[in-house]
Amino acid sequence: MNDVQDDPIAMAVATVLRDLVEGEGKNGWDQPPSLWIIVRSRLVMSETQLTVPLTLVKMDTGPLFSDGEPADQLAWLARRVASGAFKQPPDSEEGQAIGFVFLTEAWALSAPRQGFTDAMLEATRNRKIKELPERIEVRIASAVDTSGIIYGLMVPRDPTKTDVMETFGRPGEETRNHTVIAGGYVIDSLTTLVESIA
Repeated sequence: MNDVQDDPIAMAVATVLRDLVEGEGKNGWDQPPSLWIIVRSRLVMSETQLTVPLTLVKMDTGPLFSDGEPADQLAWLARRVASGAFKQPPDSEEGQAIGFVFLTEAWALSAPRQGFTDAMLEATRNRKIKELPERIEVRIASAVDTSGIIYGLMVPRDPTKTDVMETFGRPGEETRNHTVIAGGYVIDSLTTLVESIA
């Protein structure tokens, strides 16, 4: 079981992720992908609790996500940032950058991973889920912060197909819902971006 459930910063990031997905959901579906910086202002301590004020700042990515696979475009951006082609995002007036969020719509499989057929596993490995009849359309928010915590929130377009899935933790950890936190194309790209601000 992971200990990030008790981390006030991790809980605050999970909350702003839920707020982002809910807020963007009001714009309907078929929205372009977006990249956000997680910004932390000063921690506020009262006698009874620690408050972690966080905001999300949407990055101006221009036409980056208008053509091609969004995950490929994010990977391209991460490689460019890692090569020094772009300056790291400065800390804003609101506070310090502590992570990145990538929000996109995608195809996913609603079956638990243990129930995947060989065809499902192959499609997942080859990023061809959209070709499977079992696919569902989802809005996915993926995030990585500077402490190495990975966050994921998946909301189905059709709520009758599957439940909302939320998970967060460190790579390799098992969460309360028995999901093991792992990397992947988007997570690897977000990790590269986070390394540019750490």
